[in-house]
Amino acid sequence: MKHIKVFAPGTVANLGCGFDVMGLTLDGVGDVLEVGVAENAEGFEIRNRSGVELPGNVEENVITPAVRALLEAYGRPVRIEVEILEKIAPGSGIGSSAASSAAAVYGVNELLGRPFSGKQLVEFAMMGEALLGGTPHADNVGPALLGGVVYAALLAAGFFLIGWRIGYMAFMAAFAVVTLAACVLLLRWIKTKGCTVFANL
Repeated sequence: MKHIKVFAPGTVANLGCGFDVMGLTLDGVGDVLEVGVAENAEGFEIRNRSGVELPGNVEENVITPAVRALLEAYGRPVRIEVEILEKIAPGSGIGSSAASSAAAVYGVNELLGRPFSGKQLVEFAMMGEALLGGTPHADNVGPALLGGVVYAALLAAGFFLIGWRIGYMAFMAAFAVVTLAACVLLLRWIKTKGCTVFANL
């Protein structure tokens, strides 16, 4: 089995007029995973050594649908082992689920000889986001995989990513917010304020 240690940065999305279509990377904070791959074998295992409480059931971990999407596209049997060494706290608002999904698909892709492009890796990692948020979205996984500031707009033909390099500063709250709960509250507020246009820059 081949192994690689991977870092995926924390990210911030929902940037003003770029709500749900724009995200940016953060320096110095992220997930560290060790990924193992054995070709012509089967099996999937996730071990959490981070000290952060995560689902014990592999089916409830965001890494699982992301890696399965990659393996389906790869089309050959591969055994995957993922060990989570360092983890962004869930609910911190800095892309906890995106970092896990991004690190996992990046590591698997490297060990398989890079059969997939960065854009394809974003598409796979989006499946991890769908597990928690209900729909695949790239506003956090895009910058986690591509770096910088990423604009990912859903189009009829898929989505496109544009990376920008700019400086910025982020402040983090000292409390956790569950993404799905925050979205529900935001949508209620938007409906009462009569907002009708989203994701236009």
